[in-house]
Amino acid sequence: MQVGFVCCDGTKRPYAECIQHAGVHQCQWTAALLTAMAGNVREQKEHLTITELLGCPRATVWKKTRDYYESPESAYAKWRGSLFHHLLDGVNSGALVEQRFFKTLPNGLLISGQPDLVYPEQALLLDYKTTKYLPKEPYATHALQLNAYRWLLWPQYRILNLELVTMDMAAVRRLPVALEELAHIEQFLALMAQTVTAGLDGRLPERMDEHGQWQCNTCPFAAACWPEGVPSSPDGTHIYDCLSCGRLWAERLVTFEVTFRLVEVMGNGHDGNGSAPESVLAEASSS
Repeated sequence: MQVGFVCCDGTKRPYAECIQHAGVHQCQWTAALLTAMAGNVREQKEHLTITELLGCPRATVWKKTRDYYESPESAYAKWRGSLFHHLLDGVNSGALVEQRFFKTLPNGLLISGQPDLVYPEQALLLDYKTTKYLPKEPYATHALQLNAYRWLLWPQYRILNLELVTMDMAAVRRLPVALEELAHIEQFLALMAQTVTAGLDGRLPERMDEHGQWQCNTCPFAAACWPEGVPSSPDGTHIYDCLSCGRLWAERLVTFEVTFRLVEVMGNGHDGNGSAPESVLAEASSS
């Protein structure tokens, strides 16, 4: 679990000590900012969440089994996003606001997720993201997350429209997200959940390959995985700085080798709204 920050001098300190250090030494990250960011840290869930299943399985295992310290830069990005979410509370008539949903995978593993806004009457799910620059289309990782939320809500709420609202410091852009097959998403989540569960049982997942190493930038365990430093791309830039790598990672997640048979099974057997018939879901979950 997260227990503190990596202070401005590089020392790992529990929250209270880091906040005190910032007040005494007039750090760039002020005591007030660090206090707010520490209060934004979420408690670790006993079960798996959608967010945990969309990232590096090894990092998820270690976050659940080790005490770790986060950089203020990483904590700030999360805190900044939460500020926008707080502004939305109470101003979304007819919406389910940041409600946590639960669902059990065919392999018996319970997972949960907390989409920002769900409008049942409009069959619409909205999620907000703060970004450095407004993208012209949804990042693939974000599209995958929204589709995972759609699977989580189905069939209680039959969501047929997914939209991502991206915000930077100057403007807002609303982007539609394409629907993925529900059976495909379920197969992916089951695979990731099995990988993490195996890691919690002692079979540590492999570290990220070149398509997923962009995540290492903000990972508190990067040094443990890469003692000599995170590999760089051929042009000399760190792979995790390449925006296209996020797209490659997400596209690879939903085309794992174990899902190839699923695609063949499904063929054209969907209902036109991105959902598969129950017979397909049953066959996919048994593979």
